Amino acid sequence: MSDQNTRKAYAVLLGLQNPTFTSYPLFTGGVMTVGIVTTPGAGVWGALIDVIAAAAITTEFWLCKLAITLAAGAFGVRELRIVNTTTGVMVYPARIQITAATPNLAPIDIPIPIRCNPNANIQAQSIATNAADTTSVALLVATGL
Repeated sequence: MSDQNTRKAYAVLLGLQNPTFTSYPLFTGGVMTVGIVTTPGAGVWGALIDVIAAAAITTEFWLCKLAITLAAGAFGVRELRIVNTTTGVMVYPARIQITAATPNLAPIDIPIPIRCNPNANIQAQSIATNAADTTSVALLVATGL
């Protein structure tokens, strides 16, 4: 199984296969949602919140990029983690330095795309100095590999 997944990931990275890329949360054509707001506790991990709800993607999918879209509260270091709550595993951590409410950070490449089973629930969680230091995130997902 791991050999199949490795071949799929390399085929995409080398441009030999063209998956469908989708940003989550989905753009609905109305008021555009720029990201899912994660709210930390003061110095502790905040609650997990859905970025990709369970059963939203009914085929195998791969997490490819993490985008930090908005920030509120005091500027400074924040930590994020992306968790596959279906399997109970933290799949990607990130530490960022926020210097403005609109961070203007390039999407963060996930160095090795993370494979997720169909119907997986992907959530985000953050930690910061203050509970008001919210961070909005979005994920770029590939399907059709």
